[in-house]
Amino acid sequence: MRVVSEQRKRLIASILSAAESSPWWRRLSADEKSAYRDKVITSVGVFYDLCRDVIKVTEEDGVRNEYAIELIEQIHSKVGKA
Repeated sequence: MRVVSEQRKRLIASILSAAESSPWWRRLSADEKSAYRDKVITSVGVFYDLCRDVIKVTEEDGVRNEYAIELIEQIHSKVGKA
């Protein structure tokens, strides 16, 4: 979960840094700049919440693929003999 949180911070910083270094940024009023920042933070926050929910569901309701585990065990036993 920490990885997603850190990536969220990097994403917001990247978007805002690109915007603030663009020529059009200087032409915005203080209110427009504030609204832009708020929109970016809110939009990324919505996506972040979705990611957290997906991670939470997969951690709580994990699915165990028995077939895949059997294949891994077979490979492991054959590699161990080699």
